[in-house]
This record gives sequence, C-alpha cells and structure tokens, in this order.
Amino acid sequence: MKHIAFEGIDGAGKSTQVDIQYSRLQDMQIPTSVYRYSEKNNIWGEIIRRAYSLDQHSKLHFLFKLRIVQETLYALSARANLRSCRRDNNELLLSDRSIVTAYASHLNDVPEWFISLMEPPTTPDLVVYLDIPPEVGLRRINDRYKKFKDEDLGSLVEFRTLYMHVMSEERPKRLKNTEFVMIDATKSLEEVTSEATEVIDGFMR
Repeated sequence: MKHIAFEGIDGAGKSTQVDIQYSRLQDMQIPTSVYRYSEKNNIWGEIIRRAYSLDQHSKLHFLFKLRIVQETLYALSARANLRSCRRDNNELLLSDRSIVTAYASHLNDVPEWFISLMEPPTTPDLVVYLDIPPEVGLRRINDRYKKFKDEDLGSLVEFRTLYMHVMSEERPKRLKNTEFVMIDATKSLEEVTSEATEVIDGFMR
C-alpha cells in the first residue's frame, strides 16, 4: 500500500487537494482510501475538544498545555482515525496530514523517539507540501473560520520553520525514505491542482 500525504501549515489547502485528488483517482478507478489524520470524531478527539474549552486557570488546562500530553492525545486520535479508515494492501492511502504534522508540531518540545512510538504505524511514501507564507495562512483561516487572532501568526511561523527542518537532510529517522515535493500554494487552485496531479501521477507510474 502506498501512502501519499498532503502537508502544510493551516490554510494551505490540504483538505481541498485531498478531495480533488480522491475524486480524480476514483474516476481513474484507482482504489483509494482517504485518511483524515486530524479529524476528532472519536473519543480522543472529544477529549481534545473539551481540553481546549477548559478554564485557563484550571490544573487540567495546565496539564493539556504540556506538549507531550498534546502529542499523546493527538496521536491516539490519529490512530483511531486510521483504524476507522477502510483500506487494504492494494489501495492507495491519501491523507490530509500525517506523522509529518506531529514532528512539525512537537519536535521542539517532545523527543523524536516518543513521537515515532506514539504515532500511527503508517509513514507516507510521498509528501506533497503545499507552501504558503504564514501571513497568507492566517488570512485564509480568519476568512474561513473567524477564530484566530493576530498573535497566532507567531505559531504559524514556527510551524512552517519546523516543517522545513522535518523535510531537510536532518529529518527524523522514520522519514528517511519519504519523498518530499513542495508546491507553491499561493498560486490559483487550478495551478496547484495541476502541479499536484503531475506529482502524484509521476509517483504512481
């Protein structure tokens, strides 16, 4: 089973591309399953949602702020999502985020070995990284969800910086055989889709 993951900071257009590519691959009669890595439609996702709504002065809120706790909960949620994803060894697994997100989110604060141990067993063979400036990501998020504030720009900058590290020669050991391709996602949807299609079709040959 081959695993192709779309990655990028918030607002990069990952979900949009996964939907477009899944529909295209279905039309081509290529058996494909979609894995929504960060969906929270499971018990661990419910715990994460509740944690975000905790009073900031509570002890439980302080506990959730620990990156190792966050990584554990998100990894368990991702594992549950993978189990619920119907697939077999002959299918292509197309995912919106993957273990790469975990490294880019937590590698500064959580040991690499712990992330590698906790995350789901599937590792992408190909990562299509949709690159946008953090300012663009913030604007897209604000337009779409109306829930982020200006001070979140710093977290997006850090997120993108860690992505660059994860995709470098110093990448985590678990990603040593993963191929990374970067696409400028500030282009039009049609242009990004065309480039992503070319990358995926080249990989599938």
